[in-house]
Order: sequence, then C-alpha cells, then structure tokens
Amino acid sequence: MTCAMTIGFEAVLATIGAWHVVIFFGVVLLLFGGKKLPELARGMAKGVRIFRDELHGTTKEIQDAIENPPPQTPQAKQDAPPQGSEKKA
Repeated sequence: MTCAMTIGFEAVLATIGAWHVVIFFGVVLLLFGGKKLPELARGMAKGVRIFRDELHGTTKEIQDAIENPPPQTPQAKQDAPPQGSEKKA
C-alpha cells in the first residue's frame, strides 16, 4: 500500500488534463477579471526578464573572474606588530 504523499511531481503533472487547465484559467479570469490579466502577464514577464538578466550578469562575472583572476597581494607578517602601536607605561 502506497501513501498519496509518495507520488512524484511528474506523476501529478501527467494526471493534469485539458479540462483542468480550462477550469484553472476560468477561475483566474473570475478572480482577476479580463482587464487585469494583461497587466499581470506583463508584470510576470518583466520579473522573469529581470531575473534572467541578473542570472546572465552573475554568470558573466564568474566567467570573467575565472579567466582574469585578481592580482594577489602579499600578506603582512603576523609575527611583528605594526610600528607605533606599542603602549608606553
């Protein structure tokens, strides 16, 4: 006996039929109205476009850092304290 929670996401998508999609869009149309749907679609498209541009920019920055690593600076000696930081009693 299998539990309903063990059904995979692919199995759930496979059970969605054309009528489910029609009913979903009908409910969305009733909730938001015909005039708001184009605005919602534009807003979602703009959000996806911004996300894609940011993702592309981050990928480009990573590739640039791999191709041209920043110059390494020599590390200061940890043994000797900096001059002038000694306390006089």
